[in-house]
Amino acid sequence: MLKTKAIFLENIEDYDNLDEKFLQDKNNLIFSFNIDVYNFLKNKKHNFEIADEHLTQDDHSKIYQYAISFYDWYKKNSFLETMEFEGTNLLGLFDTAELHHLLIREIYRFITLKRILNKFSFTEIFANHNLSIMINSIKKNEYNIIEIQNTSHDFSIPFEKYSLPLSILGHEIPFTISRNMYKKIKSTIESFICKASNLWFNPNNSKKSILFLEFNFEQYLDLFKNLKSDKNIILINLRRPAFTNFNSLKMLKDLNCSIITPDYFLSSSEKKLVTKYTKKYLINLEKLWEEQSLLSKIFTIENCSIWDIIKDILLQTYQLRLEDYVKLVLFSKKLSTSINLSCIISLNNIGETEKAILNQNEKIPSILLEHGFTNYVPELSQFDISSMYPTFQDKIALWGNIQKKYLMDQHSTPEEKILTVGSPRHDIFFKNTTSNNTSRKTVLITPGQFDEPNAVYDTNSFIKYELLFQKLFSILKQIPNVSIIIKLHPSQQKNNLYFKKIIQKIDSDITIKQSTPIIDEIQSCDLLINIFPEIFPSTVLLEGLILKKPVMNISLYDRSYNFEFEKDESVLSIRDTDDLETNLKKILFDNKFQSTLIQNGTKYVNHYLSNPGHASEELARVLNSY
Repeated sequence: MLKTKAIFLENIEDYDNLDEKFLQDKNNLIFSFNIDVYNFLKNKKHNFEIADEHLTQDDHSKIYQYAISFYDWYKKNSFLETMEFEGTNLLGLFDTAELHHLLIREIYRFITLKRILNKFSFTEIFANHNLSIMINSIKKNEYNIIEIQNTSHDFSIPFEKYSLPLSILGHEIPFTISRNMYKKIKSTIESFICKASNLWFNPNNSKKSILFLEFNFEQYLDLFKNLKSDKNIILINLRRPAFTNFNSLKMLKDLNCSIITPDYFLSSSEKKLVTKYTKKYLINLEKLWEEQSLLSKIFTIENCSIWDIIKDILLQTYQLRLEDYVKLVLFSKKLSTSINLSCIISLNNIGETEKAILNQNEKIPSILLEHGFTNYVPELSQFDISSMYPTFQDKIALWGNIQKKYLMDQHSTPEEKILTVGSPRHDIFFKNTTSNNTSRKTVLITPGQFDEPNAVYDTNSFIKYELLFQKLFSILKQIPNVSIIIKLHPSQQKNNLYFKKIIQKIDSDITIKQSTPIIDEIQSCDLLINIFPEIFPSTVLLEGLILKKPVMNISLYDRSYNFEFEKDESVLSIRDTDDLETNLKKILFDNKFQSTLIQNGTKYVNHYLSNPGHASEELARVLNSY
């Protein structure tokens, strides 16, 4: 019998707001839009389709490209220049990574729906408010849409909330607060401690200054130790405090580092200007949002506009942050005119802090420091925009010659623009290699960052992940004297919570960690198992090789990229469908094989990283020369 009604379920709440008999009707076609709904419907024993199975591999690539095509949306029409302030368009200060997260989730849903609607014919569609807007954007007035009432939609804007893990009786408990509350708490603590410890930068100091933007001070401690004392070392940390404990506070003082924030640096009259200009640009913003046809045209994909989907959340976010952006611009301008800056160094040029300061200080020499393991290859070149190397105007400090060759070959980056300094954050790893001699073996499992930005994963990826965990735990539990530790990615991504749930469901005795230092976990393990869920290997894989541990890299995808670490046979790379038990026992108990892997791993590390163990000295030499 022809199925004429569709039920699109984006979350479990959608299901709860529909009649059970209607849902049981076999003539209605149910679509699940995420792993939570999939599991829920499966437990309910419903017949249903997985929505994103209607996407092709090419669609996943298109979704990513569509998202990045809107990075500079605020430059697409001269009318958008009404939001320019002191040479900076306030709309463009929205953190690019956050904008990408927001867009990629909505575009993923949008293209999934578009493919389904092009494939099926429905007389009625039941969907929540968010999906209803999408359907109308794709096929305006072609369907009788019954909107599922009283359901919410979770837009992805990572820095609207901050997750602060608390450790209670050995268990890490996530504690989430709003961006606004986080800012207030951070500002209060900084104000008190910086004043008491004399950490605020003295504006009357006329010495040359090196400005560090959003650096993790503890992670780059060796770099700060190697900088000469004839320059001021200034840290601007608006997202994360420069100090997080007594030790980091003590080292900041011992190394004569200074801290600047807008609240400290701007005078009371300048703060009044912030209020004045914020009111002006809020009016401009509201007028701009009245230009619906203009904005709808800008945000068009495959002849359909996604503007109606994102317009409200985007407006709300700008309204909440506009005062911060105005303050950032005035703060950045004052930095450029009142401090003798010799160099600015950042880890990216897409964050709010970095965009504002680099834009107002274009004449000051700047360095973009590579901060994560990427190992780009030509087949993945479309994804290297996330590092923003091709768009950065000044010097780029890379970890080694492999990435240098990639940039020169793939993007024709001038050689004089590239500094191959190595990885300063990993110098400490070269001083802490250890070997375990106990009979009991510790296996450290590191699930890679399983998040939305690359538009690679789908519902089946989650299913494969859970099956892999089940197989891994089952095999390892049968081997005597083996302990299992799971180290989740330290980011705020929501899928960490999902991983915790499925791990605890499979085996509640397994230790799960997230905020502990990765170096401590790798040092104490005998085998590192890195799960490779997306397209790039994680930094933890490289860290395992530096610390001379045998590494197994398990890929959830059949696609193979010619990464250098695989060509050098420095890790045991397998797929989730391979003989897991045989490979596990081989890497755990074959000493000769372990030794060969470690030797190859050391060769690879020396090949990939310039100045291994001494990168801080090299980068400090460069910074001291400015």
